[in-house]
Amino acid sequence: MLQLEQEFGIEADISILANNKSVINQIMNTTINNSGDGAIISNGDNNKVEASINISKGNREILKEFLLSEKLPSTDVDDLLKIVDNTIPVSKENFGEPVNSWMHKMLGKALNGSWQIGIGAAGNVLAQALQSYYNIK
Repeated sequence: MLQLEQEFGIEADISILANNKSVINQIMNTTINNSGDGAIISNGDNNKVEASINISKGNREILKEFLLSEKLPSTDVDDLLKIVDNTIPVSKENFGEPVNSWMHKMLGKALNGSWQIGIGAAGNVLAQALQSYYNIK
């Protein structure tokens, strides 16, 4: 987070961050250790983001439970559930406009601290959860 702040400033606009994905990916090279009920712990320098997330294709309840276990606000999870079934993913990195917009909002919350997770971990958790949900791993 300190490197991101130095690179982009403390009040970086999410569109600036989205346009600098490769820089952010390089900065946010962290390890996620998955233990217990999907608990995510990130520590160390120059680590790799990895998580094992098991969500059955189309299983909204497991998706909801998982996202809530990652401390996403229930209103944000409900917002995703309203759009997830009406959006067709373009690829495993592009979930379609409404879902992508929702993800940008969540990454903004990770950056501003209102979602208590690092930005690198947040992106990985959300991407893997949605890839599992859509079965596009």
